[in-house]
Amino acid sequence: MVSLVLKTIISICLVFWSLFAYSQQYFEKASEEYFKGNLKASIELFTIAIENKEEIAKSYMLRGSAKGESGDFYGAVSDLNFSKKIDSTDYRLYFLFGRTYFFNGFDNVALNFLNTSVSLNEKDADVLNFRASVKIKLGDYLGAISDEDNAIKINPKNNSYFTNRGYAKSMLNLINEAVEDYNKSLLINNSAKGFSNRGYAYFVMKEYLKAIKDYSEALNISEKDSEIYYRRGLSYEAMGNHKLACVDFNESAELGYSLAIKKVDSYCKN
Repeated sequence: MVSLVLKTIISICLVFWSLFAYSQQYFEKASEEYFKGNLKASIELFTIAIENKEEIAKSYMLRGSAKGESGDFYGAVSDLNFSKKIDSTDYRLYFLFGRTYFFNGFDNVALNFLNTSVSLNEKDADVLNFRASVKIKLGDYLGAISDEDNAIKINPKNNSYFTNRGYAKSMLNLINEAVEDYNKSLLINNSAKGFSNRGYAYFVMKEYLKAIKDYSEALNISEKDSEIYYRRGLSYEAMGNHKLACVDFNESAELGYSLAIKKVDSYCKN
């Protein structure tokens, strides 16, 4: 009799732990799909994880992020708020709030959430970098530079931190310092943004040949970027090369860049 009871208890425990492990697999699989960028699949799997009451706060948090990236702003905010009710101490939650609001045009709200995220953890370089991007959009270039300074101290091997800091410096007309940051960025990794931003800095310095070279390098990486074609066209225009300027303006216009369309009408048809 005792043996039978013991076997029953063991069986129940095995069933319980097998169900727990199975549930655990939903969250892990959902996370895996999320970080692969398979948003629809991750949302479905996070929903099952929530129903099974496993990693509920994290499941709501990441499902909310996936919804936000899928264009479901209200669904994202709802999920993030559910996560916050369960665990309000996770700095990543406020980062995801900030990112969701920022990508939907609520820049000041985004900044407030990012400030909370940083106050809970000052050592996440990616959060500092993202907050710098928000500050740049809001015109707080000194604040952006400060954030990127701190991000670079934490991780000096991420090229985007130098690129963003360079852009903030260029907006303060610190062009030589901006070029130095772009140089550092491109030493770490060749990126279209790095080449394009440095090209613009050279354009401001009236070093048009260098600007054209950098814009061309950027287009080798991102060949359908309408703005880069437009900016290279401006460099050709500044050098008095009407033919090549219009080639770029027309290419940019065909890709739908509104300033290029106007330029074709005002400059290339004359």
